[in-house]
Amino acid sequence: MRGLLSLALTLAAALAAFAQTPPGDFKEVEVVGWDYSDFDEKIREAVSKANERGAGEAERRAAAEALSARADFFWKAGAPSLYKYALGDYRQVLRLRPDDAEARERLDTIVNIYEQLSRPVPANGEAKPGERAPVELFKTTPKPLSFEPGKPYAENGEVFERVAFVYKFEALAGQRLSVEVKPQYKAVAFFDLLAQEAGGTRALLKRATKDDYLLPAAGSYLIRVYAKGEGRAGYSLSAELR
Repeated sequence: MRGLLSLALTLAAALAAFAQTPPGDFKEVEVVGWDYSDFDEKIREAVSKANERGAGEAERRAAAEALSARADFFWKAGAPSLYKYALGDYRQVLRLRPDDAEARERLDTIVNIYEQLSRPVPANGEAKPGERAPVELFKTTPKPLSFEPGKPYAENGEVFERVAFVYKFEALAGQRLSVEVKPQYKAVAFFDLLAQEAGGTRALLKRATKDDYLLPAAGSYLIRVYAKGEGRAGYSLSAELR
């Protein structure tokens, strides 16, 4: 009887713990074109450590710093569509570092912007009582390139030191791709050409600004445009598939 009682108490404790288990540490957000992986890889590692049992102040500080870096990017990028992601990250920072005055000030500023526009304040980063809000991580869906015969694809854009933009196209073996990325102002943007394969991607060109490349096989290819040590760079992309 004593053994059965002990087993019942153990089971009850386990069920109670399960009921209080917070949701997953991370939530996937799909975006088209934008590649935030340089931020997200550091965030995933740091937040995972901070959420481990027995994690201390050093782990929480490292997670807050990783989240602050991405939040600051969203805040400073100047795109209102990114404010909700900055808001979510600043809420996460304050969970880890409640005395962060800058995060508090920017969070309040973003909330005030939404309220002044009479728009609902986004719930990014908010958690239900007794739960922990999952941290948002971004899944990049490359922007598809549609080539017309004899006509280059042209597009203007802007990339950043830690944030790239990714395009995708389909090609046949032996087709030739001509790509040029011209700067729109002083800072220079570069591109990588990658082949998508079963095990991931394989780089065909690295840190190029112009190239004419014979594609080795039929399949999917990526053009990844980025800035290198320049902060932010405007670019004009011209691409043609022959």
